[in-house]
Amino acid sequence: MAQFVMRPGANYGFFQQFEAWVVQKFVHCRLLIKKFQIIGNIFNHKTFPTDKHAIPLRPVSESSTNETKISILQRAMDMFQRYGLRAMTMDDVCRELSMSKKTLYQYFTNKADLVDQAVRHVFGAHKVAMDQLSAEHENAIDRMIHRFAFLMKMMESHGPNMMFPLKKYYPKTFDWLFEQRQRTMQNALTQTIKDGQAQRLFREDLDPELVARIHFTTMVGLADGELQSESIAERRELIWTAITLFIRSISTAQGLQYFNEIKDSKR
Repeated sequence: MAQFVMRPGANYGFFQQFEAWVVQKFVHCRLLIKKFQIIGNIFNHKTFPTDKHAIPLRPVSESSTNETKISILQRAMDMFQRYGLRAMTMDDVCRELSMSKKTLYQYFTNKADLVDQAVRHVFGAHKVAMDQLSAEHENAIDRMIHRFAFLMKMMESHGPNMMFPLKKYYPKTFDWLFEQRQRTMQNALTQTIKDGQAQRLFREDLDPELVARIHFTTMVGLADGELQSESIAERRELIWTAITLFIRSISTAQGLQYFNEIKDSKR
């Protein structure tokens, strides 16, 4: 600790020197406190107290953590689709990702949590893509055909379906996905049918909501059927035939003419 020492040769008294020493040490302490406050604010991601216009610092680990989690979800879903939802264990996921179990469990409590979050993430990404398709294609028939192409792209990327094991081993996640998919697809199809009626492509005597419900039920059976062939070519032909029959059944003469003109090039 600093000690008070009388300065030799000083021309003022003891108390004046002592008072000057106290003031000096007080100012020094205040400067030290100020420095510690600034350092502390840096580590706490706050702004500098001496700069009113400083930009708040973002937590360095927040975006990095989120990106890592999203990467895990995407790669885990890809593994579930390729190797089987039931077959893949948390050890397998760690090995495929070159990640320790300790790190993986920092993001997910167990496999059920990983499956649930992966399903929700992929569904959200697909919904964004489908909404973009709707915005890009004003013509109702074009919109339906592009949705078919998007569906086939997903099937070809992920291989055999996983709805049956999801329903059997993770029923809560399955129920959430089915409800979300049903509402999203039926709402989108209902709006497409209404747009097609306004464009004189679809028959006006049809109830859009009822037709959308029937078509959704048909497509779910085709896409998630347990006895369905794993051949991509056979599944593509089956679903394309179902969509062709659907469009023909709801189209006006004008709609049929347009569909016949573009169906081969759009397939």
